[in-house]
Amino acid sequence: MVDTTKAATEAPGVAGPSVPGASVAALRSAEDFDRRNADWYIDKAVQVLVFIGGISAIIFIIGIFVFVTKEGLGFLIGAFDFAEFFGSPRWKPTSEYNTTYGILALVAGTASVTGLAMVVAIPFSLGAAIYIAEFATGKTREIL
Repeated sequence: MVDTTKAATEAPGVAGPSVPGASVAALRSAEDFDRRNADWYIDKAVQVLVFIGGISAIIFIIGIFVFVTKEGLGFLIGAFDFAEFFGSPRWKPTSEYNTTYGILALVAGTASVTGLAMVVAIPFSLGAAIYIAEFATGKTREIL
């Protein structure tokens, strides 16, 4: 009489005793799982590159923060006039005799561009939202 359980559970090329009840495919996948092939090395290399990229980004951001703080701290501790800084439209940081730092013009320009963008964007976005909610059906609603 031939023992079929032992023959069915042994995988070709697998050394060692067979595992009762295990299939040939399970033993082969376990063998493949332990093998370090090119895909494993590529995955590890990409993991290292992403880790190095993340750490370097954090270091660069900390460096920028330190540089801006170091350069701006002297201005804030020195002769900082709050009313002139926020109320003057003149911005002349490179003047040899009378350096002036006024951000009123910068704030006004930013506010006008933001206001114009809202005037254009709000009607279009409301129209699109109403169309999707009330009129669009099926595939059109899913795509939008």
